[in-house]
Amino acid sequence: ILGFTFVVLFQIVLCLIVGCVGVSIIWCAICGWILREEKFLSSEQITTTTTTTRPAPNNDTSCGAVTSSPPIVATEQSKLNLLSIVLSMDLSAIIYYSIVEEPITTLAHILAIIMGICISYVGERFFYPTFRAHKDD
Repeated sequence: ILGFTFVVLFQIVLCLIVGCVGVSIIWCAICGWILREEKFLSSEQITTTTTTTRPAPNNDTSCGAVTSSPPIVATEQSKLNLLSIVLSMDLSAIIYYSIVEEPITTLAHILAIIMGICISYVGERFFYPTFRAHKDD
């Protein structure tokens, strides 16, 4: 959350200073996070359980029943498929902007990707050091 907040504030200040418009620094920084986080994908499955509220039967006096639905399983392959789609879209947008905008825009996009990679590293190193240590076990 701190990294994302920093990038949003950076985008706002940048646009106020140089008169730019848009959110491309934000999505390029997110692209950098994704590029760095991709190497941490493991072959383990991540299972999450979703909670839903179902209407109560007619003879029940409660307003609704909270139940758990079957687990949603995301395999490494499905994560890699989503990653490929997101990175392809980012790359397509960067190529498009490199054709229709000035070269400084492409430079800003590349630097924002590097900034995203750096923020991901700083977050892992200083704010979430135990997360990776347990994940690697």
